[in-house]
Amino acid sequence: MKRIFTPLLVCCSLWSWGQDLPGLIVNEVGNLTGTTCCAGAGREFFELLVLGPASGSTANVDLSGWIIDDNNGEFEGLGLSQTGHANGHLRFASTGWTSVPPGSLIVIYNDGGSCTSSIYSVTDDPTDSNGDGVYILPVSNALIEECPNYPCNGSVCGGGAPLSSSYEVGTGNCTYSNAGSCQWASVSLRNGGDAVQVRKPDATFYHGYSFGDVNTVFPTFPNGNSSFNAGASIDDIEYDACENATTSAAHSEAMLFTPGAANNSDNNAIIEAIKNGTADYNQIIGTGSPTNCTQILPVDLVYFNGKRVGEQVWLEWATAWEEDNEGFAIERSQDGTDFEEIAFVRGAGTYDDFLAYSCKDVTAPTGVNYYRLKQIDFDGDFEYSALLTVAIPQKGEMRILPSLVQSDLTVEFEKAVEETVTIQVLNLLGQLVAQEQMTPGAYDLTLAMDYLSPGQYVLQAAYRGKVITQTFVKQ
Repeated sequence: MKRIFTPLLVCCSLWSWGQDLPGLIVNEVGNLTGTTCCAGAGREFFELLVLGPASGSTANVDLSGWIIDDNNGEFEGLGLSQTGHANGHLRFASTGWTSVPPGSLIVIYNDGGSCTSSIYSVTDDPTDSNGDGVYILPVSNALIEECPNYPCNGSVCGGGAPLSSSYEVGTGNCTYSNAGSCQWASVSLRNGGDAVQVRKPDATFYHGYSFGDVNTVFPTFPNGNSSFNAGASIDDIEYDACENATTSAAHSEAMLFTPGAANNSDNNAIIEAIKNGTADYNQIIGTGSPTNCTQILPVDLVYFNGKRVGEQVWLEWATAWEEDNEGFAIERSQDGTDFEEIAFVRGAGTYDDFLAYSCKDVTAPTGVNYYRLKQIDFDGDFEYSALLTVAIPQKGEMRILPSLVQSDLTVEFEKAVEETVTIQVLNLLGQLVAQEQMTPGAYDLTLAMDYLSPGQYVLQAAYRGKVITQTFVKQ
């Protein structure tokens, strides 16, 4: 099947009443239970979809100053119970967001404690350095700023009602800064009911919705529609239907958790149309509605991960949907250029739901191995996934990955350790900054390094009467 794109969301006009561009819409919001991160909140994340400056345009946009918040009081209405109203809000910093391509996805997640990118099954990429159109960053990243006091309730507003939904833009009352991981306190979501929203730099409401028991009053979208309640809980709400994003029909409680990836085939079609300039924004945030969310790609790859288990490499991947998919050839290379097929896993043909796959490379050679998926249609057309690397250490060797660390650092041994290994991290002054232990039988240990200041560090592993030393750089 040759992928000639039949235009969806056909660009039939350059402007329509009710459009306010560029913009951001809430593409997915999730709360993965089971782990408490910062501010007493769970593994919460917001995924935002970037809209361009006009229908038919692929020009980059400036998102500096755009506001992200939970219920500020305009959901339910001031003077009511203010369900889920947390003091303060977040915004995009003035640097790093001045030239963002339309169709990009921006994932901001709650970090702190043990909540690093790995528990969301994503890899930090705050600047989209790999060019895949996905920005992934923890709320503690310097590209996100917090005003901790407005909008406000309780003592912050002087005690009791009336409460304030004002963002105090331009008044000097909001002092923006990057205070660290617990900036999530300003947007933490109440499980029983709250709201998630994005606002323009002047604090005008742009997109968002409530959930749970927040039902009474809603703010108004730029197209004149009233916002809505999107579901009974905040486990996972997605923009996943071929509908206008300002309608409740466009959203559902999908429970798939796909941060950094399209939610399904309809959502992928909308994203791709925005990227290639064929989207008509009147159908997305204006007064119209999409009518033909044709699938553009044969599969939507949710993730592709690999890890070393002993002397083997275990590969795992998943799709959100498939169309005419014969299967996946797994290819391996030792130089990242010359690949050979090592296995083939049959696909599901056409299937509009989540599917997980796995494959073991039992002959992986020592050193760094590069892997990619070759997705093949029934008619022979194919596409490649992004590359991933998995290292098999030489016998007796300890390895640390990566050498340039943003958040997590992994210590790997060629064989399972036979006794407790003490891992210490020292700064260049010889001061101990971190210490963990590997238990007997383990192959590796992952350390959270996001709290370290940038610079060079020394890692020491005390094992079997000797000390193994390696260095790494914290970015």
